Amino acid sequence: MSTPRNIPADPKKYLVTGGAGYVGSVVAQHLLEAGHTVTVLDDLSTGFREGVPAGAAFIEGRIQDAARHLDPSYDGVLHFAAFSQVGESVV
Repeated sequence: MSTPRNIPADPKKYLVTGGAGYVGSVVAQHLLEAGHTVTVLDDLSTGFREGVPAGAAFIEGRIQDAARHLDPSYDGVLHFAAFSQVGESVV
């Protein structure tokens, strides 16, 4: 049984980085359920394609290349792309 979507008076368009991971995918799902449009950007290094919610557009790519995917029509970017350990994040 699916839950009805709440269509906001002013639906927004969001880019969710790291949206194939747990936190990003949950946030993306909530945005979709609220009636917003969602695009997920994830390189799948720690997330899973199956984790991207149905209804979200998906771009496989790195956060370093996110500027290529930025669309002026996005109302917001929610950033959840990260490495879980400090050593992985230090170049």
